[in-house]
Amino acid sequence: QPSQVVPPSSVVEVQGSGNNIAQKVRDHKTKQRMKKPAADQDGFAPTNIIAHEWKRKMMDPHPRSHDDLLDILLAHKYRLSLKSPPKQSGFRVVAVVFFSLVVNGVRRSERYHVVGTNDEPHSIAGSICAERAALMQLRFMPNLESITKIVIVTDDADSVSPGMLCREFMASHDRVPWDVPIILGRSVCKKCGLSITGNACGDSMSCFNDTEEFQETQSNIFAMCSTGHEESKYQQYTTPHDFLGTATTLRELFPYPSLYTRLSGREALQLGERYLESDQSNNNNFTPKKKKVLDTLNILADKNNDVSDDDASTSAGSFRQEKFDLSMLTDIIEDEEAENMDSDSRKKRPPDERRSSFVSPSQMKNSMTHSLKTTIDFMRQIQEDAGNNTPKSTGLGVVPDSLDRLTATKIRISSRLKPSQRREKLLKMATEATVYESHQRNAHPIRYGAAVLFSDNTVSIASQKVAIEYGCTLDAVGQLASIIDRKALQIDEQTPAVRPILLVQCDQFGIAHPPFAQGRAFLTERGYGDCKILLHQQRQSRPYPTIMEEKSMRDFDEEEKKEDGKVDLRLIEVDANSLAPSPPDIFGVVKATKTHSSTLQIQF
Repeated sequence: QPSQVVPPSSVVEVQGSGNNIAQKVRDHKTKQRMKKPAADQDGFAPTNIIAHEWKRKMMDPHPRSHDDLLDILLAHKYRLSLKSPPKQSGFRVVAVVFFSLVVNGVRRSERYHVVGTNDEPHSIAGSICAERAALMQLRFMPNLESITKIVIVTDDADSVSPGMLCREFMASHDRVPWDVPIILGRSVCKKCGLSITGNACGDSMSCFNDTEEFQETQSNIFAMCSTGHEESKYQQYTTPHDFLGTATTLRELFPYPSLYTRLSGREALQLGERYLESDQSNNNNFTPKKKKVLDTLNILADKNNDVSDDDASTSAGSFRQEKFDLSMLTDIIEDEEAENMDSDSRKKRPPDERRSSFVSPSQMKNSMTHSLKTTIDFMRQIQEDAGNNTPKSTGLGVVPDSLDRLTATKIRISSRLKPSQRREKLLKMATEATVYESHQRNAHPIRYGAAVLFSDNTVSIASQKVAIEYGCTLDAVGQLASIIDRKALQIDEQTPAVRPILLVQCDQFGIAHPPFAQGRAFLTERGYGDCKILLHQQRQSRPYPTIMEEKSMRDFDEEEKKEDGKVDLRLIEVDANSLAPSPPDIFGVVKATKTHSSTLQIQF
């Protein structure tokens, strides 16, 4: 079916021929306008005229297999209408989003579309991509049913896949099916070699000048491709230029989405609270025998592990997450300090009076990690500052002095721990890091923290820095980028480079989420694609539900009654490369792949 551009105000619709002369004259003028679309003062056709010309081409009989080819031609026609490229990259990207409407409960048979392009400010982090620019226009479509196809073309000769921000935004849109066709177009015809790249059509500044050659290229974009027409099976039809590059889906481009991908802030908060309640109920349902086994394992862990300053995180309680009260932790630290004083006095005793085989309760409390101590100081300082009207307490948050001590503390995870224990400790540290943003809870209900384990057994933690304008927010994994790069620098050949080996991002409920778009791009584009990532996924539900299934999933009340509000999650471990398959490759240095690395499912 032919598509209609939105808004279709300038598209002429012919109602039919009349019997009088005036009606015939109007029909004749309409046909003339359809044959030769008007152009603006600079010689570039407006978008609605472009769509009208393309619509007239689509009305000609042609095989259904040519639909993608003609859709790409429409996108290229829009791209060629952009006289100047973005100022920073000099690289045009155009996305045409096709969608269907439901009017009065009836699905319209027509195809509609919106178009978007990229643009960039001097601060490139605030750039907007073509896909997001097009999708934002759909906010004004109250009768939108679903998106049926997305076509993307660029100035490059080969097809370029969407970036991580584009993929994440499309994944968060509740009207974009996971199996929606995403057509990536080339700029060189595969049959005749016609090139409409930015370099072929533009000047040294990638600007399209209104030359005679360029006007001919624009007018012939919908012309027949002579090469290969004689060998075509459908010689009675017009053979369009073949700019088809790659056909993919959102499922392939954005694997392992977050559990909160298509939820509102309120729905994400409800899911996290339900998970926390179900996790607490599972921990409280231990039988006495299981509790005794866990206690025994914890005691044996302290007996068998020689805890030093570098391995201060080898601890009892490594086999399960525990929730601590601040006053209880303060008592533990005071007891630990007292025990350290007793140990100094015991060193002065004769060797025969020392009891080396006895493990006191206070020695078990020596398992407190550096990160946990600094977190306690941080929480205590926040409570004290919140109660006092000091200059440190501002409307934007509290910056306690303990933050300096936190950044100077070296955190380690012992290499003697089992992999499951190391994962659990890293999860706990990432969850604790969310306390940094506890004073910003009014900005957004969900807070994120991240922790990364390096090959030298050190750990770095960070938290998301939420901003009032959400686009200015600094994500948690991005806060670790400079630390990861600094550790990876190899000063000399004798000193091995320190690499990140395990990374996790958690919210305040302990749910592990994959890195967001910025983190995925950093890890895969900077050579850290082999780093393992921990993330949670639903154990029973499908990871890629249909739009109708997502609509039913939004009704939480009925599901909570059936499932008693329990959230059953599984923890998996994947490579960072698996989070960003087929990355955008404008400069030809990234090897694109569609295969995903193997997934390791972790059972505690």
